[in-house]
Amino acid sequence: MSTENNNNGASTNGASLPEEGKRKEFGLSTFSINNRISVLVLLVLIAIMGIVSYLTIPKESFPSINIPNIFVVTIYPGVSPEDMESLVTRKLEDELSNISDIKNMTSSSA
Repeated sequence: MSTENNNNGASTNGASLPEEGKRKEFGLSTFSINNRISVLVLLVLIAIMGIVSYLTIPKESFPSINIPNIFVVTIYPGVSPEDMESLVTRKLEDELSNISDIKNMTSSSA
């Protein structure tokens, strides 16, 4: 065998390589390889714009968050839980149920 027979487009595993003019290429990667400096400049610009955007976005240290929960604690020392429920808790529930925006109310007496 001569060297001319080995260079006719066949590889060592039996698969043939496509000819130079018929290769499939992904255009974006070909452009990136051919224009390395342009791609690096674009990458640096995008990174700088991201950092500037992050630094200029308005931030608050303690933003006001409205949590729609109300907790009422009543202390009546020396009273049993049954008496606390009948004397205080039910009366509070009746008065607080008049508020129009309340969707759910739970209570416990201990």
